[in-house]
Amino acid sequence: MRAAVASIIAETMEGLTLDYPMLSAEQKKALATARRQLESER
Repeated sequence: MRAAVASIIAETMEGLTLDYPMLSAEQKKALATARRQLESER
């Protein structure tokens, strides 16, 4: 039973088209600013 469930899950996941989200230049800039802020709090 577990093997059947694992097989179904694996096949389903392989069929998904998963990609990292694409960020705009503005979003990248906001993330860089947040990162600098967090790193300065150490």
